[in-house]
Amino acid sequence: MFERLYIEISNICNLQCKFCPEVIREKKILAPSDFRKFATQAKPLTKQICLHLMGEPLAHPQFAEIMDICDELGLKIFLTTNGTLLKRHSEKLLNWKSLEQINFSVHSYFANPARLTLQDYLAPILDFCDKSLEKHEKKQTDFYINLRLWNLAKSNQQKDQNLQVFDVLNRHFGIELNENVDIKMNKSKKIQHKLYVHFDTEFIWPDLSQMKRSEQGSCYGLRKQLAIHANGDVVPCCLDKESLLKIGNVYENTLSEVMKSDRAKRIRTGFENGRLVEDLCQKCQYADRFRSQNTQTG
Repeated sequence: MFERLYIEISNICNLQCKFCPEVIREKKILAPSDFRKFATQAKPLTKQICLHLMGEPLAHPQFAEIMDICDELGLKIFLTTNGTLLKRHSEKLLNWKSLEQINFSVHSYFANPARLTLQDYLAPILDFCDKSLEKHEKKQTDFYINLRLWNLAKSNQQKDQNLQVFDVLNRHFGIELNENVDIKMNKSKKIQHKLYVHFDTEFIWPDLSQMKRSEQGSCYGLRKQLAIHANGDVVPCCLDKESLLKIGNVYENTLSEVMKSDRAKRIRTGFENGRLVEDLCQKCQYADRFRSQNTQTG
């Protein structure tokens, strides 16, 4: 069983963040009927389903229908959004039985031309948080909320950006986030109940044009995670945005059959034995995070 399986319901986003590379492959929106088919196959194989790889999930024109399908199938959903389209689905999201965690990529505000003030951008997100906390107090909801600041770097500009966010959050929630906050990799700061601010560094998406980093290493791909693109292509992990590591397609074979393909076996066996057999994996900086772990069990 995978920890997480990604089903990309759309590879189209309403923003073009500086930290996200442009999607080169054909633009695609997954039909709800196909989502049901993919999710039905995925459910017995994973603990949690994510509704993205690239793209903005809330921009899907039939997102409400997809939410209903998730409830019908009894899925546990992990949702990541830039939050700009939250008002379309806010009330339904607050009552969504399948929702286990929602992440707001707050750092996306600074990665696009400013159309709103930071306060105006955060207002619907903070309103959603407030209503969620109220429902949590009444035991009517139980999902996690992460306000993500995945932009940690040494630049003074990014430090200043985070301080601007801290100022809004401090005034709204009566907390004390400041420049001296103890931030470590994947470090969260609890605000209240299941509401957190979540910090991480920026990362570079792997690309075949990049320099090879190493042939030695491991990954969670095909062991703890798997991803399905909106066109049905199956890839080992969520960082293969162009389907360069395609191991099959769920329009052509079942998900279980795809996982038994020769390429899937070769990639997985390589990870289990500390070898990166694919060019893209050899150029992926995420592999560095696993390099110090026991590659037999990591």
